[in-house]
Amino acid sequence: MGNWLGWGLIGVGLGVTLLSFWLRRQREFVALSVLVLAIGILLLVTGGLQALDLTALSGAAASTTNPVPPTDASIARGRVLYGQHCAACHGATGRGDGPAAAGLNPGPADLQVHVPLHTDAAIFDWITNGIPGSAMLAQGEAIRPEDRWNIINYLRVLVSSPTGRGE
Repeated sequence: MGNWLGWGLIGVGLGVTLLSFWLRRQREFVALSVLVLAIGILLLVTGGLQALDLTALSGAAASTTNPVPPTDASIARGRVLYGQHCAACHGATGRGDGPAAAGLNPGPADLQVHVPLHTDAAIFDWITNGIPGSAMLAQGEAIRPEDRWNIINYLRVLVSSPTGRGE
């Protein structure tokens, strides 16, 4: 979904930027055109970063798909592993409100927001290599690759659950 969101933001950013040039030609809207241009540029940059999907910059293959099917067994295994490795910081519902979160700066990501925006490959990369500048440590040595995919399968269920608990 991240790429579609990015391309959508780019489209809106182009439209807003073109609107700013039209406003600039209207004498009474010259000052407003500067603000509209700034918003357009912000949308273009944000959309570009989203469409690019920073996975490509981190060295992970953006085309990598989850090789572990989201079976009941995979999701159950992912739930157990999430409880062991992730819930202390990200919390039971993935909101970044686990018991260890209070002492972290920046705080843990709200997975309810981030998981739907990113590819499985990006999430796999972050679990494997951590996220520089954050408390998200590399788990590549601690969690087997298949189990990282199981966690991702569970996260997809967790964020789509009406209760936010993956049930």
